[in-house]
Order: sequence, then structure tokens, then C-alpha cells
Amino acid sequence: MCEFLKERYPGKTILAAGPQDDMDEVSDEQMKSAMALICDTSNGYRVDDQRYTMCRNIARIDHHIQVEDFGELDYVDADAPAAAEVAVEILRAHGEEIPASSAQHFLEALISDTQRFMLPSVRPSTFEAAAWLVSHGASVDLAQKHLYTRIREKYAYGGKVISKSVLKNKCLVAVMSRDDYLSCACPFEEAKNSVNLMAQIEGVEIWVLITQNLDGQHYQASVRSAGIVVEPLARAYGGGGHACACGIKNLDASTVSALIDDLAKLSLTQEA
Repeated sequence: MCEFLKERYPGKTILAAGPQDDMDEVSDEQMKSAMALICDTSNGYRVDDQRYTMCRNIARIDHHIQVEDFGELDYVDADAPAAAEVAVEILRAHGEEIPASSAQHFLEALISDTQRFMLPSVRPSTFEAAAWLVSHGASVDLAQKHLYTRIREKYAYGGKVISKSVLKNKCLVAVMSRDDYLSCACPFEEAKNSVNLMAQIEGVEIWVLITQNLDGQHYQASVRSAGIVVEPLARAYGGGGHACACGIKNLDASTVSALIDDLAKLSLTQEA
């Protein structure tokens, strides 16, 4: 989105704020005079740069279950499987044209968020969005290489996730320590996003990857299910997301144990 906006509005200053290495340096003064565009999050505390609250205006493009309002411009389609689809829908409705580089980023976001178009929420408009992006120069082959070529460190870490997975009722749980991923030279951002390694196992209704933060004190949980609605439980722990896919941040050790117990109980509620 940032790249598209820079191309579309060359006379404006467009900056990307956040902790990632490729983000821009944004001062407090710039924040105070700016409009913040937040994408793909349902909770304010999950926004990468919490200074967004300083901005003059706040807008959001999202597809999560709406749990709070962000401002006067709040465009949320909770039925969409990906925020990228919502963004593309807006661009198409306004007759926008985008450069191939932006189309590539949107396509990769769409493929990643829909798990290669395999989520039950994928709909005809999802493929229409993908077709529109390809027509603007996006490459499916390049997306495959960017998204699914694994670094060796993540491959080694994946083995640890699998070996530490434990079945509790019909809930598969893996609790990973900071040493688990650092010993593999696997970055935290890569480690916490490895939940799909636990998917599609016979007899498992819910799977959760719980990853210790770099601070060694707190944990992040990625919760997925084959059909059981997990969002209300995730929200009770301060998280959120979708009916069957949620994230929870800033858990301590005692809360992690309680969450696992609750997920194990919930995993038995699926009707035959």
C-alpha cells in the first residue's frame, strides 16, 4: 500500500512506520501532522508503532472481526479472507491503476493471508482480486519464491516445533522458548509465524503455537482451528482476529497455562 501511495501522490510525504528493518524513520512531529493508515489489525495495541494515536487523522483498512473503532475512516470487511482483498476492492472501485511492483506486494499479501486460497472464507471476489493484480504485472511464480522459499534456519526450527508439539484433548500445543529459535539462528518474527507447520493433522481441531518473546518474559500465541470458533476465547485473553484464526500478545507464563487449558476444553466442543 505504501508503495502505491508514493506512486499515486508524488507530491506528498508517504512514510512506513514500524519496527521492521525496512521501515522509515518517523519523528514525533511528523506523526502529529500526519494521517495514519493502519492495515490488517483489529486491536489498537497490535499496531506496530503505538504513536499512531498522535496522528491528526486515523484510517484503517481491515478484514478482522471488528472489536474497536480506529477513527472516522474505518473500512472493515470481516467477511473478506485478507486485508489485501479489501484494499484491492477499494482501488478497483475508484478506477485506480497500480505499478507492477505494488501489484506484486498485494498479490503476495493475498496469497499469504488466505493460505494459498485454501481458507473457507475465500470467495469469488478473492480470485477476482488476484486476477486484477496479475493483469497489472504481478507474478504468481515470483510470489511463490518470495513466500515459500525457506531459509535453512527456519527449516531447522520447524523440526523443533514439530518435536515439541503435545496433544491436549483435541488441541495441539507447542510452547517455544527464546532459546529454541535463537539456537537455530531463526529470527523471532519468523519463529512466531510458524503455526502452519501444525496444521491439517488428523484428529486435531485446534492448534496453537506459543512463542516466547525476545524479552524472555512474555509470549505470543497464534491460534488456529479446523472449524471451532476461537475468536471469543482469544478476545478474552486480549487478542483477536478471525473466527478460526487469532493472535494474542503479551501473555505471561501463568496466562499461557490457563490459555492452554481453555483451548483444550474448547477443542472437545466440535460436533461430530
